[in-house]
Amino acid sequence: LGAQVIATSSSDAKCQRVHELGAWQTINYNTTPHWGRAAKELAAPSGGVHHVVEVGGAHTLSESLDALRSTGQVSMVGILSGKKATLELYRIIQGRVRLKGIIVGNRDDFEALNAFISEHKIRPIVHEVFNLEQANEAFEALDQGKRFGKICIKVTRSPTSKL
Repeated sequence: LGAQVIATSSSDAKCQRVHELGAWQTINYNTTPHWGRAAKELAAPSGGVHHVVEVGGAHTLSESLDALRSTGQVSMVGILSGKKATLELYRIIQGRVRLKGIIVGNRDDFEALNAFISEHKIRPIVHEVFNLEQANEAFEALDQGKRFGKICIKVTRSPTSKL
């Protein structure tokens, strides 16, 4: 789709896998705690990163802002590390950056997303699929943080279901 992706992850092994999937560059945020500056340096020819997809939340937002070029955008999708952040607002104003919240959306958005996924043959990376009866195991796998990809819980329709 034309983007030069700089991906962050918690381990060198995960960084290697993301690189194999097509990331231009990777940064291990455990060994590079100031990954925002590192990302900005990698994207130096264009003044920094154009767009950050922020999933961490309170404890990673500052790094995302550090990575941005002037007029860049942070799209906040998640708040995994917390929902209350202390932020120096001048960084947003002075950098003329945009901070945009993203939520699931409505049915039309969902259908448009699925059409895009289909058209571009995008396949999600699934680490493991659990049956509904194994939901506790699925959440334990999620908590361990050793996965690469999504943890899915399969819900099957009962033959007597009215859905």
